[in-house]
Amino acid sequence: MSSPIIPTTPEPPVLESPRSRESQIRPNVFDFLNYRDFIRQMVEYLRLQNRYSIRKFAKQVGFRSHSFVKMIVDGQRALTEATSRKIAVGFEMSKPESDFLVALVNFNDAPSLSERDAAYRKLKLFLNYQKLKRLESNQYEYFSNPGLVLLHEALGTELSNLSLDSLANRLRLSRRELESRLMILKGLGLADEKDGKWFQVESAVETSPEMRSLFARNFHQQMLNQASQALDSVPVEERSYQSVTIPLSQKTFDELNQFMTRVMREANALYSQDENPDKIYHLSLQMFPLLKIK
Repeated sequence: MSSPIIPTTPEPPVLESPRSRESQIRPNVFDFLNYRDFIRQMVEYLRLQNRYSIRKFAKQVGFRSHSFVKMIVDGQRALTEATSRKIAVGFEMSKPESDFLVALVNFNDAPSLSERDAAYRKLKLFLNYQKLKRLESNQYEYFSNPGLVLLHEALGTELSNLSLDSLANRLRLSRRELESRLMILKGLGLADEKDGKWFQVESAVETSPEMRSLFARNFHQQMLNQASQALDSVPVEERSYQSVTIPLSQKTFDELNQFMTRVMREANALYSQDENPDKIYHLSLQMFPLLKIK
């Protein structure tokens, strides 16, 4: 059985010269998950085309300060829907592109992870985004659906020898649902098929910085829901729930957190290679404050 799939962030890309060929290609807003990156690259593109002047652009879109766009790119100012629309006009964006920019602003500047999740669901409705960002869409489904995590682990056991109909029956899925999930895993490089048999591929899922916290939040939320349901649905002898409530300083919390990380890694190294597993378990540790003392 494979080790847990952990979201990782890819290495930062090597920065190229502003005069590179890539800089001379008009940026496509549907390629971006960060509106500040899009605006920065769009400004650079227009400069290379000799079509951008800070003062002229500010006057054209109705900004009082000619440095407003720079402050947006630098993270010193945020966009509203109104200012997003003005920038879209200045960039000569189409209506769908303008709408996507507004949705992207809502996603990036969402004040909570739950609102960020709702904003991302709206981004996924844009057809051009679906075409260009299919990988990230699949990643979102993977970390939001514990059934996909379960299927990935099942493919690393003898269950992979079953026919699709039998496997769907064991997972309580329809044949169509199973095939859809298999294709998502294949798209993520986590599963493949040979001679009619599907098998697990061990691979880390690389996620962008804009998505990592959202994926982690969805994954843990779904697994906590599963844990809550298991209290009533799983026999006591097949589950384990242990907890302790203790006061901690920030320093002690950090030390304990590092200790828990080591425990999880050691548990995975020692027990994930069981040669004859009869169940797939989820092991997790949580630690969160209940009351602020100071």
